[in-house]
Amino acid sequence: MEDRAPTARPEPSEFPGLPDPSDAEDGVTYRDPDFDQDHNARWGRTLADALTTIEADVAAHRPDVLCVMIGINDLLHPITAEDMEQRLSSYVNAAREANPEIRVLFAEALPITLADQDQGFALRVYVYNELVRSVAADLSTEESPVASFDLAAAESWDPYTDTYDGTHPNDDGEIKIAAGFADALSREFGLGPAHARPLPIRP
Repeated sequence: MEDRAPTARPEPSEFPGLPDPSDAEDGVTYRDPDFDQDHNARWGRTLADALTTIEADVAAHRPDVLCVMIGINDLLHPITAEDMEQRLSSYVNAAREANPEIRVLFAEALPITLADQDQGFALRVYVYNELVRSVAADLSTEESPVASFDLAAAESWDPYTDTYDGTHPNDDGEIKIAAGFADALSREFGLGPAHARPLPIRP
């Protein structure tokens, strides 16, 4: 994405020591081997899984801010709102165990085309995004602020044009996600400027 930005951007933060995706047990590797792999994202990961490792990850890599967009995989099968609320809260609290001053920025789950065929899934996504907003507001403190934002609305997200398979972002989708987080980090935490507009995506 960096070479498509209209202006020079800072180098991404490094997270040394994270496992190489090529060594993953599921055998999943990046389609583009040169894509930046210094991050904590994992293919198919659930919030249920992430909350069990985030304390150790924060302790090991000492981030000041967590940019989080997760949960859609938990919603593929029936689950209660109470369970998802507990997972969100546990994720934030686990991160705080390693860094009591951690700042957390949640993006609401993006729509995927499955919602057009599965009303139950669509309802779970709607309820989950309501929970993201309420949990962020409830858990935010002066010492460790937690914020959320609606990336889909902010970037006019369309799963039919911003993904390559109805779920996973294509090049344009990746730019929209990066821009949405950049804007939210600037707005919520005063970190850096908003992303330059218009975005360098196909009309």
